[in-house]
Amino acid sequence: MNTGELPQYFVKDTHEAIIDMDTFERAQEQFARNREMGRFPYNHTGKKYPFTMKVICGRCKRHYTRQLWNTSEISKKRPIWVCTGKKAEKYRRCDSKNISEAKLMEASAAVLGIPEFDENIFSDKVEAITVQGTDELLFCLKDGTEVTRHWIRSRPLN
Repeated sequence: MNTGELPQYFVKDTHEAIIDMDTFERAQEQFARNREMGRFPYNHTGKKYPFTMKVICGRCKRHYTRQLWNTSEISKKRPIWVCTGKKAEKYRRCDSKNISEAKLMEASAAVLGIPEFDENIFSDKVEAITVQGTDELLFCLKDGTEVTRHWIRSRPLN
């Protein structure tokens, strides 16, 4: 494996392709979309949630992905959003904080001035949420405004 120690060369059209270039390029585009959405390797279901592609780590700039964590109640799990950089390559682990989906919903409703979280309103108004530090969320709204909101963790989520 040459990882940059020696010169590398790319030679085009040296042999017949297994698949045509159009199919190859469409597959590469799909791989890129899947990586962006956190499907590989962390969101194996491919499901999209309201916060998918909206929650960004302020430390490593990767997206957060949804995971289900066990609770103290038997057969109950709660959704937690975790930076994909935490499970990244061996030496690029991120030390950002996890945030419960309930806290994201609560903070989103407060920022949007609505009594409870509404997925449609959220989708229409929020461009992105950046998790900054240990307890700060920076909401970037689609109208260009930015709102900072703090959340209080009830117990450590790491």
